[in-house]
Amino acid sequence: MQDLELYRRILGIEVPWHVDAVELKLDAGEVHVHLAHRDGRDWPCAECGTGYKLYDHQPERRWRHLDTCQYRTILHAEPPRSACPEHGVRVVQLPWAEPSSRFTALLEGLAMEWLKAASQKAVDGLLHLTRISHHLATEARDRPASTSLRLLAVLNAGSSTPALVKRRAPPADAPLTHFAPPLHRARW
Repeated sequence: MQDLELYRRILGIEVPWHVDAVELKLDAGEVHVHLAHRDGRDWPCAECGTGYKLYDHQPERRWRHLDTCQYRTILHAEPPRSACPEHGVRVVQLPWAEPSSRFTALLEGLAMEWLKAASQKAVDGLLHLTRISHHLATEARDRPASTSLRLLAVLNAGSSTPALVKRRAPPADAPLTHFAPPLHRARW
């Protein structure tokens, strides 16, 4: 399996998006995954959801994702914008991150769950972050466990059995391919 297909599957990237390039930066301890989209489709307005032709792109943005083995994983993309007659030019909703976030939804979900049981400094160290944004720490503390979260199987630190950790679920009206790879229990 080629690295592009491997990362497409690991990240759950679906049409119209695809993995355009994967760079391994050994000295920095990072994997950079570049995402691009196919042309010729309508993009939904972030406010009303009505599809419109591509207007333009924001400059390239980066999102920190869960680590790939011991390497920090960073996603790169130029978010498309559509021009809605009612709401104006808006960046479309990206399937891997919340608007204006610097982290993917999976990393945010894991960090928020860990912040319920550990200090911000401890979680920063475990996720190899310089600091977790204040809003993640606040949201983790204030969010009730019953809110719209999806279970993800991960290895519980110090244990040989997987523990369930929650992450944000896609919106209820999102297609099933909305950055949601199949969930399964890891075998260790």
